[in-house]
Amino acid sequence: MFHEEIDSMSWETSSSRRFRSGPGWPAFTLVELLVVIAIIGILIALLLPAVQAAREAARRSQCAGNIKQIGLALQNYASAHKTFPPGEIITSYNDPNIGEVDTIGWGWGTFILPYLEEEAAHREMDFNHWVGDPAASRGGAVLINTYLCPSAPADSGHWVECCSNLSHGASDVEDFRESHYAGVADSVNAFFQHTQAVSDGDGMLFNYYSVGFKKVLDGTSKTLLVGEVTNGLGAHPSQGSAWIGHMWITWNVQDTANGINGLGSIPGGRDINLDPFDGDGSSGNRHVEYFDEAGFSSFHPGGAHFVYADGHIEFLQEEIDALALQELTTRASQEQETTGNSGTGRP
Repeated sequence: MFHEEIDSMSWETSSSRRFRSGPGWPAFTLVELLVVIAIIGILIALLLPAVQAAREAARRSQCAGNIKQIGLALQNYASAHKTFPPGEIITSYNDPNIGEVDTIGWGWGTFILPYLEEEAAHREMDFNHWVGDPAASRGGAVLINTYLCPSAPADSGHWVECCSNLSHGASDVEDFRESHYAGVADSVNAFFQHTQAVSDGDGMLFNYYSVGFKKVLDGTSKTLLVGEVTNGLGAHPSQGSAWIGHMWITWNVQDTANGINGLGSIPGGRDINLDPFDGDGSSGNRHVEYFDEAGFSSFHPGGAHFVYADGHIEFLQEEIDALALQELTTRASQEQETTGNSGTGRP
């Protein structure tokens, strides 16, 4: 019996202390605990990219859904008006194709608001006055979720700075709400001067003139209409910094000359901490620098979404051939080859 008690005590002092912290409760040694923690860490490291990929897939799907809605709204506008809307109506600079100077400034994003069920914002616009008139452009303060891609950051609260003495937000650099989708204006250069778009673009949405279906000689299923863009932080001369980029109310067109996710775009390779949009180019204006350099881009890996003139969407890879992208941009490439013009002139 004495030996049995000793054996029992020996078992308790060796085995129980290793495997039990209390009656019926197993415990781990420090080494075993560290091994378990390491395994859990490895599993989390393996699962985290999958979770992030799943979240980006969901954001990308929503982004595609938004540009699809924009395409449908443009289709409905074209059905009602027999043409697509002008990309913008700005005549601040003396474009000889227009022949008049009457600054208005409204963009295609305002014209299709009723077709996006955004009548409330549309009613806050006075289209008889300049978009820079704060009273006329109150609707530009409305956040239109359809114009936003959830993959893009919301660091600015979705505000863009554009103009002096025009603030619809809480600070001097919160002028209008941003857009992550821009109209395809031209294959070479979307802008005539400053932020006034060309009036003879070879794309679908440019300045002053409207394009009808009959002018889309390449076919609506082969002609780009709207694509994704990214905005970025810029240097402001008096406020320190400001968000520079596209806004749905005005200036909202772009060309495809820089390809997709080009080096000047965000996040296509540009480091805005080293090279912010501050007007250090030939223009001396931070906005012109942005429009000249950014191009079509997205925060999705590998490319950007585009909607075509017939309403279908595609995710175009950033490796797309430049000539292929140019063909998709132009609405009448055969006519341009015949006339020798970069665009087809007035629609």
